[in-house]
Amino acid sequence: MKTETRVTTKGTTIPEDLRKLAGITPGTVLTWEFKNRGVFARPKGEAPNAMQRHIRASAGAWKGKIDGVKLLKRIRA
Repeated sequence: MKTETRVTTKGTTIPEDLRKLAGITPGTVLTWEFKNRGVFARPKGEAPNAMQRHIRASAGAWKGKIDGVKLLKRIRA
């Protein structure tokens, strides 16, 4: 895929279609590299995706009256 953007004094914007293909979402950390006369950006491997952020935000939020093991046994019975 090939696309163009213009660099301004504030930087440049990564086109939406490229962000989607690369899995870049708000909060994604990018690593930048200059090689072979080109600039390359990749999402940093440890940046959490939307599902990971949701799980981390919800972790420890269980307010049930039974523990998780008992709940699973009840559901699977």
